[in-house]
Amino acid sequence: MTSTVWTEKVFLQLTPGTGFVSVSNTRAAFALLTTRWPVTSGKAFWAAQEICLAAMDNRTAHEQARMAFIAAAQEASVTID
Repeated sequence: MTSTVWTEKVFLQLTPGTGFVSVSNTRAAFALLTTRWPVTSGKAFWAAQEICLAAMDNRTAHEQARMAFIAAAQEASVTID
């Protein structure tokens, strides 16, 4: 079974002028994507959700979910630190 904690946290600012959010695992990433994400469309957005679900079901690596989450953030022009 793969580790659910990512090798590196992702720090991002969902809305300009607000604080940064720290995301350290796939479950937290999926929660942000489905409840607080600023842009709820786009290829990377949908792919990140699917890959996060696959990782939580142990069908893919959690690091793949991390990379997909970063791609979704880039697609949505979310600031990553």
